[in-house]
Amino acid sequence: MDSKPSASKFLVPAIAMGATWAVKRGLETGYRLAFGQAPPDRTDEEARLLNIVAWAVTTAAVVAVIDVVVTRVLTPTRSTGLAN
Repeated sequence: MDSKPSASKFLVPAIAMGATWAVKRGLETGYRLAFGQAPPDRTDEEARLLNIVAWAVTTAAVVAVIDVVVTRVLTPTRSTGLAN
C-alpha cells in the first residue's frame, strides 16, 4: 500500500467546496431573478415555512449532487477487473 497522501486527497475536497460555493451563488441569483427577492432565510419570520423548507431541500440536494459528481470525476479509481 502507498502510505504517501496523494494530491487528490487534498485537492478534490477543495475543488468540491469551490464548485459548491459557485453553484449555490448561482442558485441564489436564479432565485432573485425568478422571484425578485433574496432566497428565504431560516431567521426570516415573514417568510412562509414551506418556502424556507423548499429552499433548504433544493439547495441541500443540489450541493450533495455537486459534491458527488466532483468527487467521482476527480478521484482516480483503481480497476478491480470486475464489472459494476
